[in-house]
Amino acid sequence: SSGFISNVISQLDDILNLIPEIKNMIGFEQNHPHHHLDVWCHTLLALSYSSKDFDIRMALLLHDIGKPHSYQDKEIRHFKGHGKVSCDIVDSIMFRLRFDNKTRHDVAELVYYHDATFEVGAKYIRRWLNKIGPEQFKRLLDVRKADIMGQKYKYDKERIKKVEVIGHLLKEVLQEDECFSMKSLAIN
Repeated sequence: SSGFISNVISQLDDILNLIPEIKNMIGFEQNHPHHHLDVWCHTLLALSYSSKDFDIRMALLLHDIGKPHSYQDKEIRHFKGHGKVSCDIVDSIMFRLRFDNKTRHDVAELVYYHDATFEVGAKYIRRWLNKIGPEQFKRLLDVRKADIMGQKYKYDKERIKKVEVIGHLLKEVLQEDECFSMKSLAIN
């Protein structure tokens, strides 16, 4: 974990040359009960908990890039709509860096939904499967778990447990081999 973070920090100049939008994240304080780090340090910590899947890692690198553009200061800082703002920035970055359309779409979608509310229950999982498909939903759960692990420790256990329960329910729903979208119907 610390080796990964020091590797990213040693390559920060190269990263900023490719993605200068990251500069806004560095040192941007979140002033929120769930966060004890600035946006960039939280991002690095979340990245250190991610799998090796490229889309997941790219989504985690950029998932909060819209926070400096969408904050509202009250007693605590809120980032209403930062998923959408981040998604738009990510799409622009990935277009500029000439990623293929599928990768661009998948990463932007993970960023858009990374902070969505997840309910426990098979019917909610089926809705997500209909919306984004099984592979993407599995990735989204991985992004969500790594994001939570990069937040303040005292808040993460219950939220991580919820993501894990949803992951187990997802396996059960997929084993039932039900149809959850028009695309998966066995008709032509």
